[in-house]
Amino acid sequence: MSQSDPNHKLKLFTESLNDSEIKSSRIERLNSIAESLSSVYRQDDTLNLNFICTHNSRRSQLAQVWMHNFSRLFHLNIHSYSSGTEITQVHPNILSVLEESGFEVEKSRETNNNPRYKLNFSETKGSILLFSKSIDDQSLPKKFVAISTCSQADENCPFIPQASMRFSLTYDDPGKYDGSDREIEAYRLTNKQIATELKYLTHKLISDE
Repeated sequence: MSQSDPNHKLKLFTESLNDSEIKSSRIERLNSIAESLSSVYRQDDTLNLNFICTHNSRRSQLAQVWMHNFSRLFHLNIHSYSSGTEITQVHPNILSVLEESGFEVEKSRETNNNPRYKLNFSETKGSILLFSKSIDDQSLPKKFVAISTCSQADENCPFIPQASMRFSLTYDDPGKYDGSDREIEAYRLTNKQIATELKYLTHKLISDE
């Protein structure tokens, strides 16, 4: 693959993700989730995963993107979504770290408080729209597996009628560093952690088939 290939940067980033950087407690959690998801996947031959965080602006957006990327990369029939208990907007730093990772983001010309962004993967993996949405948004499937990426979502949303199963896979909020000299580095670390763990999770789904 040549250096001029638009997917070269993304390929290098994904290949750099190392399972050894995942803490043992997280490995146990990921294995447990993978085992449960595998049983559903074997039965239905498909999965709808909805990553949920309070504002659907940071962690849940990253999880949707990386799950989509790895499910297509490993040829799994998994459809990823994200939503929240409140509608806000995709944080600009999320778009920045995704572009740094090698994704192409077409910035919306919309001027409202919740613009949409088209994130391109490749000709074979297509694209998805990134925007903040609630858990009852019409773009979401009628049934899905819910994965909470922040503890607030667990607290604020104790029951999700559309969810056939529910799991907690929480991450520290990089937003707490907004306005500090650690801001962009915090987003980069969160992006890498989510990408690393979801790459591991999809590998487990393949091995458990």
